[in-house]
Amino acid sequence: MDIRYEHDVRDESQLAAADLIVAADGENSQLRAGHPEFGSTVTEGRNKHIWLGTGKLFNSFNFFFEPTGAGWVWAYAYQHEPRASTFIVECEPQTWSGLGFDSCSPTRALGRLEEIFADHLDGHRLWSQFPDGTDARWLSFRTVSNKRWHHGKVVLAGASAHTAHFSGALGTTLALGDVIALAAQLRRAVGRPAGGGPADLAAALTAYQRQRQAELRSHAAQARRSALWFENVPRYADLAPRQFATALHTRRAPLLPRLPPRLLCQLHDIRQRIGMAAKLRSLAGH
Repeated sequence: MDIRYEHDVRDESQLAAADLIVAADGENSQLRAGHPEFGSTVTEGRNKHIWLGTGKLFNSFNFFFEPTGAGWVWAYAYQHEPRASTFIVECEPQTWSGLGFDSCSPTRALGRLEEIFADHLDGHRLWSQFPDGTDARWLSFRTVSNKRWHHGKVVLAGASAHTAHFSGALGTTLALGDVIALAAQLRRAVGRPAGGGPADLAAALTAYQRQRQAELRSHAAQARRSALWFENVPRYADLAPRQFATALHTRRAPLLPRLPPRLLCQLHDIRQRIGMAAKLRSLAGH
């Protein structure tokens, strides 16, 4: 087995001897680019976000919402290794420009964000540099989808095939699900009598695409609704803390954008009470 790290592959011709190339090279996939056969669609979200790190360790997934003179700014924070946590900051574009993040230096932006989230960082600094030496940049989330997941001997997996907004915290889980399903379909193809030929490979890749597109349909819809909720944070900002938490928790509900937030929170509370009453009656033997 020939394992190479930090080896940039821009085109499948660099791997001419390979029978199959799994393009798991992210949303900006170079192996996918230039191939209209995949039927790729990339849609940019409205909000701005930046992917940072910190030495403050969070023992669970956290949402932090902070008001500023230019609007609301919020963060997603969770520990991703023994000594570091991920700290993603997001805000509306008018807040981003109103706070000067569209024109200030990265150092000044970090300092401002450390001030905004000081109550949650407990004196820890924010980091903007990745292990490869590149600096984090403000971006708009890109939703990637593809009509086809394979072409020739290239098959897509993970973010090169599909993306789900980071507010759902499912990106890595869904990518692992892709490669597990792909491996299973390939094993079935190879395991057939006289299997393993080009026709078997094509059939396995088609089955993989069909399986994962069906399995991810619900996740994609929920991710879109979650992203839409965060693009409309001011709609919920005036809710009481408990109601705001309810709106955040139910952000994937299809009815949420269509109903007044307070009404949906009331309906949610009623449903919770009915469910609790039914559970108590069951425990009491009625």
